[in-house]
Formats: sequence, structure tokens, C-alpha cells
Amino acid sequence: MVAGEVKELAQETARATEDVTARVAAIETDTARAVSSIDAIAARIAQVNDYQTATAAAVEEQAATTAEMAATSPRRPAGAGRSRTGSARSAARWTAPGSRWRSRTGPRTSCTPPRSG
Repeated sequence: MVAGEVKELAQETARATEDVTARVAAIETDTARAVSSIDAIAARIAQVNDYQTATAAAVEEQAATTAEMAATSPRRPAGAGRSRTGSARSAARWTAPGSRWRSRTGPRTSCTPPRSG
């Protein structure tokens, strides 16, 4: 009977060894996948960092160009703002329904459409 028990114990040990070997192989496979995923994530982070660096350089260059343009552009004439404001006021008066407008060179005209009937 002792020999039978030893044989059974040896078989159980072999099954347990196979189970442990399979589990270790599965852990190794999962670890390799995790390392591969981490490498891909690290590569993507490096790529995003490169894009961010390029974008920051472009923004800095644009800011410098804008500042240089502002510093070197000629000042606008003093009457330029009044001209624009006066034109807008004139356009508003001319397009208002029922308004009448006298041109400097011509007769009075009306924006009111002719009555039908």
C-alpha cells in the first residue's frame, strides 16, 4: 500500500507541476503584453510632447511677429475713426424705413417704397 500511495502522490505532484508551469507561462505572456502596451503608451506620450513643443514654438513665434508688427506699423490718421463712424451713421439713416436723405450733389430722395394702387 505504501507503493500505491507514493505513486498517487507522484502523480499529484506532476499535475501540480504542470499547473504551476502553465500559470507561469500565462503570467509571462501577460507580462510581455503589458510591457508592449506600456512601450506603445510611452511612444504616444513622446509624440504628443513633440506636438506640444512644436505648437508652443509656433505660438511664441506668432506672438513675436504680432508684437513686431504692432511696433513697426504706422499710426492711423486722426480722422480715420471719424470717417468710419460717419459712414456707418449715414448708412443707418439712409436705410431706415421712411427716411429722407439729401445728397450733397443731388435732390432729396426717399427710402420709402412707392405706394401701389
